[in-house]
Amino acid sequence: MSTIDITRTFDATPEDVFTAWTQADQFAAWFGSVPERTTVDATVGGKWQAIMEYEGAELTFFGEFQEVTPHSKLVLTFSDSPEGTGLVTVTLNEVDGGTKMRMVQDAPLPEEQIGPATEGWNHFLDAMGELLAKQK
Repeated sequence: MSTIDITRTFDATPEDVFTAWTQADQFAAWFGSVPERTTVDATVGGKWQAIMEYEGAELTFFGEFQEVTPHSKLVLTFSDSPEGTGLVTVTLNEVDGGTKMRMVQDAPLPEEQIGPATEGWNHFLDAMGELLAKQK
């Protein structure tokens, strides 16, 4: 099992960062998926799905929420294929008027895919930061 561990601090409340993960329209905005093809049921056992259109192809990401603690923690499965499912844990802590978010993905990724996957997550989280900044 490989691990991707990213920490970001956003100039936003924990509630706003939590909402960015749990509301379909906001999730689609930073994850880069098609808004009308993104669903999020942020309840324990609830499913999520995000479909992206990239270079003429569709990429589907999906999973299920394992833990939902409003404004502080999310645990969800994360996959883009039936062959392997990873686990994403997001923790949110208020710091100096902002939110420190730690995102850890434990995934069955080959070593050569860790770099590109980390780069992808950083791209997504940059977009989340832009979305949250617009909401201020």
